[in-house]
Amino acid sequence: KGVLLPMLLYSFYIYSWPKVVVKHMERLIRNFIWSRDANSPKIVTIAWKIICRPCSEGGLGVTSISTLNKATTLKLNWNFLHTNEQWVTFLRARFLSNKVPMVGYESSSVWPSILRDLHHIRLI
Repeated sequence: KGVLLPMLLYSFYIYSWPKVVVKHMERLIRNFIWSRDANSPKIVTIAWKIICRPCSEGGLGVTSISTLNKATTLKLNWNFLHTNEQWVTFLRARFLSNKVPMVGYESSSVWPSILRDLHHIRLI
């Protein structure tokens, strides 16, 4: 929890990970919690959403990777639309044309993550 989470956070603030990878990572974490071996599945007796609750609410305080990935991607989008940081100015100049996002032009590793969820932030 103290080592892996900060490493994931750093990556999540830049990229939206594929759902398949996130599900696989959560499966490994669940396996480790129940059997102390990430590669050895065991019968799960408590739902994952309960495990991810804070300890004060009866959970284990484990952070849901899928929720964390979605939240950081939305924060990236929020920053893209509402700040004037240097990286934002650069991406806007490169990937927006008259405030309309370019679709299909993906020569950036960050732009696909922003483009995928940009419509969620525009609705707010």
